[in-house]
Amino acid sequence: MNRQKRAKLSMEKSNLSRPQRNSRFTPGYESTSVDPAAAARVGHMSTSQIEGFKRLFMSEFPRAARTIEAYSAVDQGDQDACSLVGLINCAQLAGLPPEDVSAAKRGWKREWSRRGGAVLRDIGDMLDEFEDFLDRCGLGCREYIPINGVEEQYYDKTRWDPLESQRRFNVSSSEYDKSPFVFENGRLVETLLDSSTPVEINALEHSRTAIAYNEEHVLFADNWTASVHSESSQRADRTGRIVSRGQLVPDSSSHSSPIELYAAGFSRVNKWVVYSMMRDVAYFPRAGGRGGATGAASSRRGRARTPARSTASAHRGDASVEELTSLGLVKYRDLQRLAKKIGVRANGTAESLRARICADRRRRSAHGNNGGIVPNDLFAAEARAHLSNRVSE
Repeated sequence: MNRQKRAKLSMEKSNLSRPQRNSRFTPGYESTSVDPAAAARVGHMSTSQIEGFKRLFMSEFPRAARTIEAYSAVDQGDQDACSLVGLINCAQLAGLPPEDVSAAKRGWKREWSRRGGAVLRDIGDMLDEFEDFLDRCGLGCREYIPINGVEEQYYDKTRWDPLESQRRFNVSSSEYDKSPFVFENGRLVETLLDSSTPVEINALEHSRTAIAYNEEHVLFADNWTASVHSESSQRADRTGRIVSRGQLVPDSSSHSSPIELYAAGFSRVNKWVVYSMMRDVAYFPRAGGRGGATGAASSRRGRARTPARSTASAHRGDASVEELTSLGLVKYRDLQRLAKKIGVRANGTAESLRARICADRRRRSAHGNNGGIVPNDLFAAEARAHLSNRVSE
C-alpha cells in the first residue's frame, strides 16, 4: 500500500517541481548519519556533558524542555533499523499506551533479525515490511505521507497551500516559486509540531522523530544512546545555505552552525536542509483530524513547539470508542474475546484493546479482499455474531 502511494507520485508528471538554479536550497550536504568521515567531531560524553547539552537544547527549544528532560530512546545500536525504531520512539513520544510501546520495544529486534536485516530506504519501505508487527503491538493508528525528495523530483502537491506557506515563512511568491516543496515540507512539519504532534521524518538517509523547531533548526529525538556525540564538518547559515565545507571555524562575516549536531540522545539539524531532503513522514494523529497537513498554523514562525503527553484516547480519537459502542462492544470481556478472534493482542487496558481492534478494522477496510483479509462490513457482521453467541451462552 505504501509502495503504491509513492509510485502514484512518480506517475503524476504534474508533480515535477525542481529547485531553480538560483535557489539557496540545493543538494550537497554529506550527512554524518551515513558517512562518519563527514563529521568534525565524534566521541562519547560523560554524564555532566550530557546534562550540559540537554540544558543547551532546553534553552534553544524551551517548549520542549519536559520532553528533553524525560526522553529515553529505544537504541537502534548498530542495526540499520532507524525507520522502525524511530516509529517506536515516535509512538512513545506521542503518548500511546505504555503496554503497546513496550510490546514493540520487546519485539523489534526479533522481528528485524527474522527478516534478515533487509535494507530499507525510508519509512514507507519499513511499513510495507513491518506493518503486521506494528499492528499486533497496537501501533496501527498512524498516518503515513510519502513526500519523496530532491533526487526523485516528485512531490505530493495535494497538500500544498502556496499562500499559507508564503505567509508562514514570510517569503515572496517569486522566492517561494524557486523551491516550493521546501516551504511546503516546512509547513507540514511545523504545523504538526504546532498541534503537539511528534512526527517521524526520513531525511538525509536517516529516520528520527521531530519534536520542536525554532528559527534555524529542527530538534529530533534520535534513536541512539545519549552518550554519543557527533557534529558535521559542513556548516550552514540561518537560511540553510551551506557556507563552509570541512571548516571547523565559520567565516566571521556570516553566522553559521553545524548542519547536524547529535548529543544527549537528540539531533539538532538545520531545518532548511531537512525540508529540502525529506522522503516521507509518519505520525500518530491527534483527535479531530489528520494533523498539520491541512490545518492552519497555530503559532508564529520561530517559536519552538513540543509534543505534550496526552491520553491514548486523544491520539486514537473518540471515533474508536463510538465505532465499538455502536457494535455493542463495551465490556472488557467482549473486547478480549473479539481481539483473540481477529488475531490481535488481547491484553492491556480496555482503551488499548479498543484501539487495536479499530486499527485492525481500518486495515481490513483498506486492504479489501486482498490476501483474504476480511473487508469492513464483514468485520461488523463478525462482531455482531460474536456478541450474539455470547448472549446465547
